[in-house]
Amino acid sequence: MKYCLTKGFIFVTVLCFAVVSCSTKEVLYDSLTRENSLKTQSDIVAFVNAIYTGLNVDVFRGNYAQMWLRADDIYATSAGDRVYSNKQDDATTAKTINAWNGWFRNLNRANFLLDNMDNTTADSAFKARVKGEMLFIRGFCNFYMVRLWRGIPLKVRSSSINDQLFDTAKSVDQIYQQIFLDFETANKLLLTKNAQPAAEFGRATKGAAQGFLAKAHLTYANYLDLNGGGDAQLHFQLAENWCDSVINSGQYSLVSNFKDLIDVQKEAAAYSREVIFGVQFTRDAVGQAFGSSFASNATPGSMPNVGGNLGNRTGFGNLRLQPWFCQTYSSGDYQNDYRSEALMLTNWINTSNRKQATFPYVRVGNESVTFESNPSSAPYLFRYSDPISVEASSCENDYFALRYADILLTKAEAENELNGPTTVAYNYFNLIRARARNADGVTPRTTPKDLSGVSDRDSFRLKIADERAIEFLGEFARWFDLVRMKSPTGTTMMEYQLNVVIPKFPKGLPVYDATRRIWGGGRTDSASVPLFQPKHLIFPIPFSEISSNPNIKQNWEYR
Repeated sequence: MKYCLTKGFIFVTVLCFAVVSCSTKEVLYDSLTRENSLKTQSDIVAFVNAIYTGLNVDVFRGNYAQMWLRADDIYATSAGDRVYSNKQDDATTAKTINAWNGWFRNLNRANFLLDNMDNTTADSAFKARVKGEMLFIRGFCNFYMVRLWRGIPLKVRSSSINDQLFDTAKSVDQIYQQIFLDFETANKLLLTKNAQPAAEFGRATKGAAQGFLAKAHLTYANYLDLNGGGDAQLHFQLAENWCDSVINSGQYSLVSNFKDLIDVQKEAAAYSREVIFGVQFTRDAVGQAFGSSFASNATPGSMPNVGGNLGNRTGFGNLRLQPWFCQTYSSGDYQNDYRSEALMLTNWINTSNRKQATFPYVRVGNESVTFESNPSSAPYLFRYSDPISVEASSCENDYFALRYADILLTKAEAENELNGPTTVAYNYFNLIRARARNADGVTPRTTPKDLSGVSDRDSFRLKIADERAIEFLGEFARWFDLVRMKSPTGTTMMEYQLNVVIPKFPKGLPVYDATRRIWGGGRTDSASVPLFQPKHLIFPIPFSEISSNPNIKQNWEYR
């Protein structure tokens, strides 16, 4: 059981608050105040557990589609999510509205505890630590929201029904300054991972604050660099400095077997070494909203024991990998890369006939291959599966928001932006490839080889973008990376991918000619990789917010 979910689950909204405990008595309040809900240290613990749980329930359980599908690597087959992969969502798209509301609910919960915790009877050292956690949560929420929507209202105290209803959106610069301040203060108050009590497993630590400071400074530096304003070099340097803080702490290391990161039954071990912060989910047989649906959405409807759906525990098969992505990251530098093998599902046993194998497209070109059944035109994402879940929307798979691998590549990237592809940049980059070569830890491989021979900053940045694409496949990182990183042409990497790289692949999905036993067709789900438009870099502010708050203006890309 994660986040001590049995001890309490609290929903806090601007209009109505409900406090629910697991005792036989349930008390509902029409307005949450410190006097009726927050008196003792136990009350604080219940609030803290509920605030962490809110991150999964309100955001990463059902409102994550835009982060997953707006990039170029994954597309949806379900109508509800395909609007994102086709990049046709707008200000009325339900999941965008729900995500906006979910992020602000969680931020408001953190602010409520910050505003009202001091007058409780809790131990002062405990309150200081919880203050650090709530500042971390506030920084975490704002960091995601500024990247998703750019200018947003900046809320640093909790809202009531008649309070802060018509806030104006603050600038990107103002929001990042608050993010830096919150993470820096959190860093001073939080415990290290190794000092964290077992009962607080999964909660924010000093390493998490430092790691997100590194990521936030890097992203802000990218923003300044692309937009020609401010001191980007200062923030690249700060990003590198905060990476050094995490690295030099000695608290984290890479899991030796990459596949252990995607084994749901080895998540606890992953947290003990590589995962710096994650949004945790609890397997739930009765659908009480504590589990995730990543596995069921990504895995095939004909593969048993992967997604918890119905008697065979199949998935729904709503998400597919772009064939061009599969081709790119299983050839060239990534030929025989263990990560590609682990993350791209290319064969399985069909539930309709346990002896019948199904093989999706895995070959480069039109090579002859024999199939025992009808082949699929695109591989599946296998980043998430849960073999023992019995409910499709309540699997145990967590969202790893920050891994040590990210810190190593952030260090390499910041060093490259400051000084070009130095030995330091190469060394940190190649730590990731060395782990990939280790494969399952039993039979090491010779690929992917260490990177060498890249002489300029732009080319090294492209290599980092490629490495991040496969290392963090399915971890909601790709769209953020494409939006923030500069391409060799000076545009965002998103524009470069959609206008330069992907058009080189033939349009349309692969088609298998059973008579000739060859693959024809294209290598893309064309509708989900259109030519670039500026709106692909940002999300619309929900119409519900625009219509209710006259001080909020729509992002210019959607006017």
